[in-house]
Amino acid sequence: MLRSLVRGDIHPSDLQTEEELEEELPEDYFETVCKATEEGDLGVFSITAPDGAEYLYFKPLMSHSYARILAVKDNAEALVCDQIRENSRIYPRPVPSQMFLEAPFDFDVSVKDIYTCLMTGATLVIIPTKLFSVPPVLLDYLCNKHVNTLIWAVSALTLISALHGLKYRIPIEVKRVMFSGEVMPVKQLRQWQLALPEAEFVNLYGPSEITCNCTYYRVKRIFEDDEILPLGKAFDGRRVFLIDNEEKEISTAEKNGEICVSGESLAEEYYHNPEETRKKFRWMETAGGMVRYYCTGDLGYYSAAGELYFSGRKDFQIKHMGHRIELEEIEHALNQLDGVENSCCVMNTKKNRLVGFYFGTAESKEIKNGLKKKLPQYMIPHTIVRVAHMPLNKNGKIDRNYFGKRQEVVT
Repeated sequence: MLRSLVRGDIHPSDLQTEEELEEELPEDYFETVCKATEEGDLGVFSITAPDGAEYLYFKPLMSHSYARILAVKDNAEALVCDQIRENSRIYPRPVPSQMFLEAPFDFDVSVKDIYTCLMTGATLVIIPTKLFSVPPVLLDYLCNKHVNTLIWAVSALTLISALHGLKYRIPIEVKRVMFSGEVMPVKQLRQWQLALPEAEFVNLYGPSEITCNCTYYRVKRIFEDDEILPLGKAFDGRRVFLIDNEEKEISTAEKNGEICVSGESLAEEYYHNPEETRKKFRWMETAGGMVRYYCTGDLGYYSAAGELYFSGRKDFQIKHMGHRIELEEIEHALNQLDGVENSCCVMNTKKNRLVGFYFGTAESKEIKNGLKKKLPQYMIPHTIVRVAHMPLNKNGKIDRNYFGKRQEVVT
């Protein structure tokens, strides 16, 4: 029953609550359960509690009890179950699977990882944080644990590829790689694809406010350096669309707009912050009535083929030399250059200068020359600084706050 719920074959609202079930139970129900247990019926569990008391559980009753939790609209447990169902659809059985947990426990992604393992019968391998500072040791750990599924932040994957960890050792048992949190540099993804040619790679997208992920894209080919991975299609029960500055839906190709999400997994509100809730969670009138949706703050556009692409953050959009610039566009150009493994671009608002930080072997002069072939002059950083590593925040994303503070020193 629980598997049917997670797979989406049945909906929680179609199930009886525990109270409804109890009203329909025959008077001799528990006597029947006891008799079934004595006869070795596998549908009944006998559980001994810590206090020594014995309890009998009948499988259908357990399922209906669980259904009582899920039948309550928009509760947290239902949202978690819904997220598990989505991941089970992307990566159905066979199991067993060894999944590698990279996200910290206070990050929403960890909830998806933990409960997906419980649902699919996989083993969850928890990584000691210190291993991420030594890629060879991390790869040894991954191989020794026979991990075959990775659900990682983009920065965690690029940490290994950028430091040439895959030349040291390839985790050959890995068959599935799901990544999210930031734009995946296709140059780094290519290293993983070449190292694991039989593995499946999936680009996931979605903010915490919509319960982890709302779109997925199965990567079926090798992308060129100047290409960007699509966001893919929406999970069942969600709708992902673009709106313009007047809150009108966009359907025209190549026109930038804000990515919005509606559906069954939206958060209720920001805790004790009604103003921000009203700003981000809005309503629109549709043919079927009023629909609530969430404004992600991410920008995107449709290609001529109708695929949705991420183009940057609204709060990373700046005005420089009379032009509106998206910092991620500069980073995308930086990451295409030879000798650049990863990058971060920030704006020094006091001096009105762009500053680019990068990790790699290229010299700053080479990088400036390379950018002149890819970007207009007003988008080329005034200062380009090589760093020994790309610092990450606790959620495994590039720490922009760190670079925001450091740019005041280098310019």
